[in-house]
Amino acid sequence: MTKPIGFKHERWSPPVKRALARLAYRAFPRMATGSLEIAISGLSTSRIPFLFSRDLRELPPFLNDELLDLFGRSEKTLANQFTFGARTQTFPEDIGWEIHTSAAWRAELHAFDFGLDLALNYRISGDTSYARHLRYLMAHWIGANPPGQGSGWLLRPLARRVRNWILAADLARQDWESDTTFFKLVTQSLSLQAAFLHRYAPAFPFTEEALDSAIALQLAGKLFGGEKGEELWSAGREILRREIENSFSPSRPAVESRPAAQLHLAQAVLEFLLFNNGEIDE
Repeated sequence: MTKPIGFKHERWSPPVKRALARLAYRAFPRMATGSLEIAISGLSTSRIPFLFSRDLRELPPFLNDELLDLFGRSEKTLANQFTFGARTQTFPEDIGWEIHTSAAWRAELHAFDFGLDLALNYRISGDTSYARHLRYLMAHWIGANPPGQGSGWLLRPLARRVRNWILAADLARQDWESDTTFFKLVTQSLSLQAAFLHRYAPAFPFTEEALDSAIALQLAGKLFGGEKGEELWSAGREILRREIENSFSPSRPAVESRPAAQLHLAQAVLEFLLFNNGEIDE
């Protein structure tokens, strides 16, 4: 299995390493960030990978309700109104990434599912207001959330955000490719996020954050390419293969006994196959 970029102290368990890392980023932010910047040497890209179909075909009528829901959610996001569970908060000015009292609510905000909604709406409608607001939200997040600090650097929202940003890049490529400054800003941030995820991705056992990390790392590998990109992609593949093996091992409870876990595993496998030409093995 490929070692994570900058991986040290193998005697420590993943939770201990992550706890120590968060302490280091709070206590010595410049030093810790400098270490991460060294780790991303060689991670750069000048292109956005094609992940979805290049042609937007006519949508079938049975998707009308889903499209209306997508449009409604995105219109609320344009007004900086976010709803997760039964809780809604509107930010009249800047987004308060850390001000909500619920940790679960903050995690959903940092995961950026709404950003993928905006990119989908832009791809479908061509309305640049969705793309502009997506760029604003991403740039604001980068400025307000330094590496390793806050809820946004917990592994599960981090992994989901990496996935959502890379998928959004393909959907909004026409807008992003016209703004080289923004593209450089986002890819630099994505390289830091991917390296952090690679370094501290869960080694065991079956967890939701492990599956989310697998998908995020393989997408990051496709975005960056090259030798370092291959390391990210391979790490994601190995996490997914390990999770499949662990889930159906005779020594572990069968994944079929946990419907939510089974669904999440199936989704992760489907996404991996979808974005890798149907291949898990090299």
